[in-house]
Amino acid sequence: MASHCATLSTVGEHRHPNLNFRPPAEIRDAAKAAVAGSGWTMNDLLTAFLVAFAADPAQYLRLLAPHRQPVAPAHRPRRKPAE
Repeated sequence: MASHCATLSTVGEHRHPNLNFRPPAEIRDAAKAAVAGSGWTMNDLLTAFLVAFAADPAQYLRLLAPHRQPVAPAHRPRRKPAE
């Protein structure tokens, strides 16, 4: 049986591309502490959440609405070139 890497069309392409986001450190650390010792990893937790959310988005949007964080700017403003 060929490895999954051999079946990919582009070098560096993955079957499951990353879903990247950067929560504030205090939120990430609190979540890691809550997961520690549960037998779950952060990956397990986030994957299970995505499965549950996809199955019933309206329920999870209602549940999570009070916890929604303000949207941060997409990027830092560009610096003005030195004159």
